[in-house]
Amino acid sequence: CVTKSFSRTGASSGSFTAWARADADCAITESSEADNNMSKPYSVGTVAKPELYISAFDAVVTGTSVSYEATVCNAGATSGAFTLGIYYSSNSGPTCAGSKPSQTYVFTAGLTKGSCSKKAFIRPGATAGTFTGWAFADSDCKVAESTETNNTASKAYTVASQVPDLYVSTFSATSAGGSTVLE
Repeated sequence: CVTKSFSRTGASSGSFTAWARADADCAITESSEADNNMSKPYSVGTVAKPELYISAFDAVVTGTSVSYEATVCNAGATSGAFTLGIYYSSNSGPTCAGSKPSQTYVFTAGLTKGSCSKKAFIRPGATAGTFTGWAFADSDCKVAESTETNNTASKAYTVASQVPDLYVSTFSATSAGGSTVLE
């Protein structure tokens, strides 16, 4: 066995394949020439990026309060700080291109690869109706990620009309000397 090392300098960024060939000039007669080649892919200048995504999102209604809970995870390189935006109601998912500002948000410290962060928000006094809430990781669009299309999750929910419920708690009727007394 012979080990040789080579270095390539001045390569542009991108993905490449390196090839090695034993007996490159075919000067030696061998029993098999099929095993003389080997290749290995490699990258130049490729920097690993964060990969934020929403792993769970829920909206739970209690009376006129809506509790939102979102879990953001990172499958890539360590991210910097980012915002997690919550949209109370939207027909379509928020994006970095032209979305309205979220109704509430929280600044989140950066996440290391494989870590997650769970955040909760409570919205009191929601109006009655059916809504689709959205969670948006990196809603201020400042973290350059390997994929920007998986940063949102949605949840449909309904807030019931909160009309008063009037009721009679006590009632009695008695007859006293030909007249009825109601209490």
